Amino acid sequence: MYFLLMTNSATLTRAQVIYGLCLPVAALIGFFLVEPMRFGSTVVISGIVGLLLWPVFVRWYHPLVVGSLHCAFVCGFLPGFLPAWVPLVFASILLVVFQRCLDSRVNFFPPGGVAWALMGLVAVIVMTALIRGGVGLRAMGSESMGSKKYVFTLLGIATYFVLVTRPVPRKYALAYMAIFLLSSFTTILSHLVYFAGGKFFWLYQFIDSAPAYGQAAAEWDVQGQTMVRSLPLMGTANAVIAFMLTWFGLKGWLQLRKPWRLFIVLGCVGIGLFGGFRSYLVGMGLLLGIAFFLEGLHRTRYLPILLAAVLIGLGTAAVFSEKLPLSVQRSLSFLPIKIDAGVQLDAQGSLDWRLQMWEILQKQIPDYLVVGKGYAIDPTAMQMSKFNSRFGYGIQAEWAVLAGEYHNGPLSLLIPFGVAGVLAFVWFLIAGVLRLRWFLRHGDPGLLTINRALCAMFVAKIIFFTFFFGAFYSDLMEFVALIGIAECLNATAMVEEEPEPVWSEPMGISEEGSV
Repeated sequence: MYFLLMTNSATLTRAQVIYGLCLPVAALIGFFLVEPMRFGSTVVISGIVGLLLWPVFVRWYHPLVVGSLHCAFVCGFLPGFLPAWVPLVFASILLVVFQRCLDSRVNFFPPGGVAWALMGLVAVIVMTALIRGGVGLRAMGSESMGSKKYVFTLLGIATYFVLVTRPVPRKYALAYMAIFLLSSFTTILSHLVYFAGGKFFWLYQFIDSAPAYGQAAAEWDVQGQTMVRSLPLMGTANAVIAFMLTWFGLKGWLQLRKPWRLFIVLGCVGIGLFGGFRSYLVGMGLLLGIAFFLEGLHRTRYLPILLAAVLIGLGTAAVFSEKLPLSVQRSLSFLPIKIDAGVQLDAQGSLDWRLQMWEILQKQIPDYLVVGKGYAIDPTAMQMSKFNSRFGYGIQAEWAVLAGEYHNGPLSLLIPFGVAGVLAFVWFLIAGVLRLRWFLRHGDPGLLTINRALCAMFVAKIIFFTFFFGAFYSDLMEFVALIGIAECLNATAMVEEEPEPVWSEPMGISEEGSV
């Protein structure tokens, strides 16, 4: 009897404690929700919700960060409508630093020099911001703006240190790649909300609205037809192809006993053309071409078969080019084929707009070689540039020059951060390629297909960023994520002593098929 009384008393006390904590918290949240939403109340509510979810976050922060890097969710309750990965990485880096204080086995600096290159890049970014008058955090009262790009670059670098501190068992490697790549499917939600109508637009507090607005801006009539360009379709098609490359490899696509693999890939290539971006085929060609080389297929009968397939595809496109949807024609407009005159004019206008901007930027390069321009923007100048562009008083690209949207990878790095930023970034790229090469040569054989795919994505990204299109503040996170995921996937198979890198041997495939 005494035992039963003590048990009931303990249970009652526990219930009283729970109610005593939950009721005041519920009352506090209700008070702030009834009041008009201000920055202070938003911070309080976010803090309370974050505190309640903290135990779940501590347990699952690593896959949450991986899954957030390509997803379309945003935090509309925070200033600037930041993507979901930004607060997740910020909270995660605080968590892993705290863990490092308690456990010396938490390692931020794996071998290979990638971490040190990123620290050098951080130093350049911070020094540039200090010299150029701060980060431009207008939401906190600054007279300038542009802080979001600093946040993206610094937290993009922090993503690496979050990822490398927790090794991933090999049995979960493919699942991690699926979370990382296929989270791009969430971008389709932006389209669905757009088609659903105005009564669902409140969902844009949690879903990135940029794809939908981009679609609305890209719709126009050409001789009674409407050209619709869909960035989410292109992004999801890219994600599926990349995941299929990670799962099966190029050689796995070509197995005649499993034709569904190749059908999925070809279907995604066709769907991606509806994005209306000429860079789509270029980027896809780079990725698959590098993967083709890494798998050693250039030494097999698949090379002539591939060349014949490309020639047949180009010939078919040339014959039926004018009958294709307008967005597909725009994606193919860089090829020597006949397409709709309106589509050709739109594509040429986009190119001329960039060339005009780059001509102006070339004159600014000497001014920012030593100390970069940074990302801070004068809001008054930005308003005037939009006014001038709208009424034809200046060049159409004037606002892009002020905002740092150069549509060119090297310029987006050189002008904001000067030669020092370029050297630090090149250091990081070289260290990243050598690290991925080490994983190919000495990593777990069970991860060879995944390592090949990650290496192909990284190298293709470098070439695309350098010669075709890029924005340093947004692309840096992609570069860092590829290296960070490779580190955490291969960490469980690492040996204590790594051999010295063989600088003189070329990357490639031996006759036996090993990398």
